[in-house]
Amino acid sequence: MMELMQEDLNILLSILFACLLLYLIIKLMIKPLIYLSRLFYKIMVGFFVLLLVNYTLGSMFLFQLGINPITAIVAGTLGMPGVALIYGAKFFFG
Repeated sequence: MMELMQEDLNILLSILFACLLLYLIIKLMIKPLIYLSRLFYKIMVGFFVLLLVNYTLGSMFLFQLGINPITAIVAGTLGMPGVALIYGAKFFFG
């Protein structure tokens, strides 16, 4: 009888430990996914801002910028100062 209770206790503790471990793994994996989704959102916003600026300023001043992942990342993470930085770099360096 005592042996059966000890076996049940071991199974219960194993299940509780597995649930705790699963919870910790999920908690650790959610945070990077949140950061990656925010970064993806910012990159998409940067891409559309570059398109808008290219369409307006590029047609007015005949000065367009190539849109690639690096420029979208810079424009998305830094915002309008990043767009100004990219255009300034293009203006000064070619």
